Amino acid sequence: MRLIPLRRRAIRGGVVAEAGVLRTSGSALLLLFSFLSSLSAQEMRGISAEPGPASPWRAGLDFFLRLAQEHHPALRAAESRWHAALQEGELRRSLPDPELSVSWGAMNRGPGVALMQAIPLGSKRRLEAAMADTLALAAGRRVEATRWAVFAEVADAYARYAFSLEARESARENLALVRELEAVLLAGYRTGEVPFADVVRIQLEGSRMENEVRSWEERLSTEAALLNAAVGLPIRTPVPEVEPLQPVEVVWDEGELLAEAGRTHPELAVLSAEAAAARLGKERARQEFRPDLGVGLEYLGPGEMTKGGLGVMLQVGIPIRRKRLAAGLARAEADERAAAASLEEVRRKVEAETRSALFRFGDARRRALLFQNELLPQARQALEATRAAYRTGEAGFADLVEGLRMLLEFRLGLADALAEQLRTVVELEGYLGRRLRPAGGEPSGVGRMP
Repeated sequence: MRLIPLRRRAIRGGVVAEAGVLRTSGSALLLLFSFLSSLSAQEMRGISAEPGPASPWRAGLDFFLRLAQEHHPALRAAESRWHAALQEGELRRSLPDPELSVSWGAMNRGPGVALMQAIPLGSKRRLEAAMADTLALAAGRRVEATRWAVFAEVADAYARYAFSLEARESARENLALVRELEAVLLAGYRTGEVPFADVVRIQLEGSRMENEVRSWEERLSTEAALLNAAVGLPIRTPVPEVEPLQPVEVVWDEGELLAEAGRTHPELAVLSAEAAAARLGKERARQEFRPDLGVGLEYLGPGEMTKGGLGVMLQVGIPIRRKRLAAGLARAEADERAAAASLEEVRRKVEAETRSALFRFGDARRRALLFQNELLPQARQALEATRAAYRTGEAGFADLVEGLRMLLEFRLGLADALAEQLRTVVELEGYLGRRLRPAGGEPSGVGRMP
């Protein structure tokens, strides 16, 4: 009888091999060899990194981005604010409504009708209209900034959901493997070749894996709800089958990309427009020190003291509340300083955030290439070698289990790297305000200003 140590090894998701020993004899080894021989090459590929055959249609990230553009309430709110801001310019260009007054029986005069029109002097109307137009431009830029922020949220939720799918399938495959091993050991126990303690250990491992599968299934339903929320749909909306995670093929010059982000970042465009509006607001506050003019016509009917007739009226506002006017100017100057400071703050952050996203994308791409081109092929080769060594008695059963679990762990590592690539490239697209991923299925409106 030979003792085969079963080493403890933690992997992603909390799957841990039970420390201990499996006692095997000739009959038990034959049973295990029969089970392992039943694993065909196709079944071994089933736990590798390659996706299975594609279904007729699977929803990709662009599908969910289009849904978000159509349904997300934050986008609808931003667009409504933009449409409201577009009307403000016309309101500010118009003169105030004229005032009509009627009088009778005053000082023995006949009945009278007066029409008075207030006319702001100086550049008041022009400045107010320009400020309204600039704020409308800022609202339009805000729609674009909101769109890319929503897209980044959707990409993160989509990547998490796709990764959870991969993790659930890996856990299910691991559970199926454990249950097959449990059946083998039970058969050996019935013949007296396997001790009861080893059967208990494999059953405990199966219970742990069942809990792991249930945990991923519950997490998957949570991730589906988060994906629906990110898109702007009811959280119980059924999620279609999604595409498997794939490498993101993009080529760029980091220096040029950093410079472009400093010019075209959507939030910078918003704050630049708001800063320009604040400068116009300061100029408008200075105009308050100038008087306004009112011009009107009055008709008086015949009375005891007059024969009646048409007269011209002139009205001049006197800006004597200097403290109020000074306070208005001080407020406008403070608004200008605040807008300039906010613009400078974001400008300083843009390069740092872009550099961080570039690093995370590059690191995820490196890890994905490492798993895909080196670790996963080597893990498959090592597992095949372990199977061959097991047939000759040179490798133990624990080595085979460890090899299978390592393959699954590397598969999850690849999925995690691909998910990070996807969410990071969409984050970079938001910094630039344009698409970086290969064309195809691009949501309408992406990269266009309203």
